[in-house]
Amino acid sequence: QSSSGHVSISIRDYLAWVRFVNATAEKLGAWPSLIHGGCLALIDSLGTGPSALSFSPHSHTSRLRFVSFQKLFRMLPQAVQDGLASELTGSKDDFLPGEVLSNSHVFGLRPFVTGRGKLGETKFPSNYVLGAPVSGQNMFRLLRALQVPKPILLEGAPGVGKTALVAALAAASGYRLVRINLSEQTDLMDLLGADLPVEDRDGTSQAGKFAWRDGAFLQALQNGDWVLLDELNLASQQVLEGLNSVLDHRSAIYLPEIDRTVHAAPGFRVFAAMNPSQQGGGRKGLPKSFLHRFSRVQVEPLGNEDLLWICERRFAQIPRRHLEKMIQFNSAMSTNVVERGRFGRKGGPWEFNLRDVFRWCEVIIATQSPTSYDPKEFVELLYAQRMRSPEDQDCVRRLFVEVFQEDYPITTHFIHMTATCLQVGRAELRRGESPRAESDQQPLPLLNTMAGPLEHLMRCLQLGWLAILVGGPASGKTTSLRLLAKLAGKKLDEFGTNPSVDTSELLGSFEQSDLSRHVSDALESCQDLAFYASQLALISSAPESSASILSWLQQLHHLWALLRSTIAHNSNNQQRTNNLTAAERLDEINKVRGLIEQAVGYIERSPVESVRTCLEPRVRQLRWRLATIQKELEGNGSIGSGGRFEWVDGLLVRAMEEGRWVVLDHANFCSPAVLDRLNPLLEAGGQLEISERGIVNGEVRTVAAHPDFRLFLTMDPRHGELSRPMRNRGVEIFFNDPEVISDVGTDTCNSLSTLDWIKVINSIGLRGFSIPETMVSIHQTLAAQANSPSGLLPLPSIEQPESCSYSYPLNARDVYHWASATWQQMRRGVPVQQALWDGFRQVYVRTCRISSGRRNVEILFRNRLQTIWKNGLTDGIDQDGLMKTRKMLLAPAMFPTSVGIEKLLFESTFANVLRNGAFFEFMALSSQELER
Repeated sequence: QSSSGHVSISIRDYLAWVRFVNATAEKLGAWPSLIHGGCLALIDSLGTGPSALSFSPHSHTSRLRFVSFQKLFRMLPQAVQDGLASELTGSKDDFLPGEVLSNSHVFGLRPFVTGRGKLGETKFPSNYVLGAPVSGQNMFRLLRALQVPKPILLEGAPGVGKTALVAALAAASGYRLVRINLSEQTDLMDLLGADLPVEDRDGTSQAGKFAWRDGAFLQALQNGDWVLLDELNLASQQVLEGLNSVLDHRSAIYLPEIDRTVHAAPGFRVFAAMNPSQQGGGRKGLPKSFLHRFSRVQVEPLGNEDLLWICERRFAQIPRRHLEKMIQFNSAMSTNVVERGRFGRKGGPWEFNLRDVFRWCEVIIATQSPTSYDPKEFVELLYAQRMRSPEDQDCVRRLFVEVFQEDYPITTHFIHMTATCLQVGRAELRRGESPRAESDQQPLPLLNTMAGPLEHLMRCLQLGWLAILVGGPASGKTTSLRLLAKLAGKKLDEFGTNPSVDTSELLGSFEQSDLSRHVSDALESCQDLAFYASQLALISSAPESSASILSWLQQLHHLWALLRSTIAHNSNNQQRTNNLTAAERLDEINKVRGLIEQAVGYIERSPVESVRTCLEPRVRQLRWRLATIQKELEGNGSIGSGGRFEWVDGLLVRAMEEGRWVVLDHANFCSPAVLDRLNPLLEAGGQLEISERGIVNGEVRTVAAHPDFRLFLTMDPRHGELSRPMRNRGVEIFFNDPEVISDVGTDTCNSLSTLDWIKVINSIGLRGFSIPETMVSIHQTLAAQANSPSGLLPLPSIEQPESCSYSYPLNARDVYHWASATWQQMRRGVPVQQALWDGFRQVYVRTCRISSGRRNVEILFRNRLQTIWKNGLTDGIDQDGLMKTRKMLLAPAMFPTSVGIEKLLFESTFANVLRNGAFFEFMALSSQELER
C-alpha cells in the first residue's frame, strides 16, 4: 500500500498471471514462470495509473518495487531461490535480460521472444541502443508482457523512450507499426472509418458519391499489424470505451454503420503509451476498469550510466570526457531545478532528460570540427536561454563553471551576410530565394538585442529543431521570425491560435468542390513563379546573353500584365460578372487558365538553364493545378460543386510539402490536444499521417516534411504554459522584456536597449538624436509608473502624476506607435511640435483612464520637451544630434543599420562594401572628436 492508496488488482490480472504460466511453464519451468508472471501482473505496473504518486521521486517507486519483488521471491522454495539468484539484477528487484536471440523465426531477449511478422527478418534499428542497462531492462519487460495475448500500456515521464521502445521492437520483429496520436478531438470514426466522399486516384471526388472507408486502426486490425495508441490519456472516454471489445478476449469490433463484425487477424497487437496525468496538458486519470484490460509496464527513466552508454554508441565521435561532463551537467540541472528547486521556479516545472543530451551531441557534431569539439559553446542555447529571468540564467552559468571547471564562454553576435549565406555570431544559415517584397509591411530593423535570439533561432533552423519563443508582449518574438525569414529568403506563414482552433484548420478537411479556389491557388503560384524566374534570370545570366534575357523578361511580364488586367477587369465589373450565365463565367475562367498556361510554358522555355532546372518542381505542381482546372471545366460544366467534395489541405500540410516556415502564434491559447496531434512531426524524420482523410488507394496518406520546412511556436507565459511533453520536444528561447534592460535618460546613452530604441525611431523616419532620446525617456517614465504594482511610483522633481492608470501594461509597441503617428503627421506638413503632441495624445493621453492622470501626463510631456525647444529645435532638425547619431550608427556593432535592411536583403555584396566604408567613416569621426 502506498500513500496514495492500494494498488488495485483485478480478476483480469490473476487471469493474465495464469495465462502467462500456462504459456511459458514448459519453456521456463513452473517456478520461474510463476515469479515472472507475478512480475508482469503485479510489479511491472508499479508507478503507473492509480498507483503513481503525485510528484513522487523515482526512488520511492524503486523501493516499492524492491520490497514487492523480494516478498514474491521469498515465497519460492529455497532451492529454487538459490538457483535463480544469479539471474537477478544488481538491485534485486527483477531478472536480468538474457542475450539477444534473432533468427528468421523469432526475435527477443532470452528467455522471452516474439515471432516474426510479415516483413520477415530485419535488422535491429541502429537508433535504439539495447545494451544500456535500463533500456535493456525496459525491452525485457515489454517482451515479457508480449507472452500474454493482452494489450500493453507503457507509462513514463516525457523523453524516457516509450514510443522508441515499441518502434524498435516492431522493426526488429518484422511487424508494421501503425502509430496513432490520440487527442480530445479524436473520434471513433477517425480510428475505425466513416462514409467519406469517393476520390479518384488524382484526388478529385465523384459527384454525390460516398462510400465506407476504413480507418487506420481498422485497417491494421484486418492486416495483422501492430498499433501504437500514443497519448492514450488524452482521448475522450467515448473513444476508449468504443475499443473495449478489441482490447478484451473478443478481439473483434462491430461496425453498426455497415452491419459488420471485424475480427483481429493473426499477429495483431495493441500497444498504448502515455505520460502521467500529473504532466498536465489535458491528460486525465483513466478508469480502473479500462486500465485492467492492459498489461501495464512502467518505463524506467534512464540514469547517468545509461545516458553515457547510449551516447558513446550513437555519438562515438565525441570524446568520452566530454560526454561525461555533459551528462553530469544535465543531471545537475535536473537535481537543482526539478528536485531541489534552487532556481528556475519561474517557468517550471522543467524536464532535463535524454532529449537534451541528444540535442547537445547533435549540435556539436553538426557545427564543430572533430578535432576541436567544445560542449560549452551550446550551454547558452540549450540550458541558460530557456530560463525566464536573468538571475536564473546566471545560476545556470555558475553551475556550468562548477561542473566543467572552466570559465563560461563570452559570446559576441556579429552579423555578416553574402548572397548565399547569413551569419550571426557562430551560427550560419544558407539563404534561399528572396520572397516578394510586400509594400504594406513596415521595415524590420535589426536590433542589437535581437542578435542573440537570432543566433539561437538559426541553430534550431540548422538542425530542424522545434523552436519555442517565450516572452511577453512586444518582446520581439514574431518580429525576430519575420526578420529572419526575410534575411534567409523564406516565406513565413503565421497562424494565430485560440481555444477554438481545430486540427482540421492545420491539417485539412473535406470541403465542397470550388473551381474558384483552384483558380486562385493557380494565380498565386503563377505570380510566385514569375517573380522567382525573373530574379533567377537576372542573377544567373551571363553578360553575352543579356539581350536575349531582357527580351524574354519583357515577354514574360507582358503575359503577366495581360493576366492581371484580365483579372482586374472581371473584379472591377462585379455587376457584369453577376449577370453572366454559367457558361459565360466558365469561359472567363478558361481564359484565365489559358493565360496562366502560356506564362508557365514561357517560363519552361527560358534561355537561362538555372530557371528551368531550379523551378522544375514548382512548374510541375502548377501544371497539376491547371490540369485539375481543365478536368473540372470539361467534366463539371458548372462553377458550383455539383454535389462533389474534395480534400483541401490545411496550412500546416501545405507548408510541409512546399518547404515553408510556419509559426503558431500564442500556442498556449490552443488546446493541448491539437498540439499533441503534431508529435510525430517533431521527431527525427518527422511526418504526419492524415488519418482524418481515411484510407486512400489502400493506405493512410502520410506527409513527410520538406527538408526546408520549419515549425515555430510563440507563447506569452502570462497566459499559461504549454504541456511539459510539448516543451520537452523543442528548444525554448526566452525573450526578455525590452523594459528590463534599458538605460534611458543617461547622457552617454550607451545601453544596447537605448541604441535599439533610437534605431527603431530612426528607421520610421524621425532622424536625429534628441527627439528619439526624449521620446524614449518619456515612455520609460510612464511605463515605470503605469506598470508598478501600486501604479503610484514617485517620479523625478515636479513630474509626479498622481496616477497613470492604463487598462494594459505599456510596452515597446506604444513608443513605436507614437513615433509612427508623429512621422505620418510630419509627412502631411504638420510642424514637429504639433506632430509630437498629436501622436503623444493619441497613444498615452487618451488611453489613460483617470482625468487627473491625463493632465499630469500632459505636464510630463511639456516638461521633458522644454529643453529641446530652448535649444532652438523648431523644425525637427537637430544638427548636433544628427552628427552624434551618425557616429553611433556607423559603429561596427550597429551594422546593418548604417546601410539599411533592404539593401542587406537584396544587395548583400554591396551592403558589405558599405559596411567597410562605414567603419572608416566611424574612425574619421572619432578622430575629429579627439582633435577637438
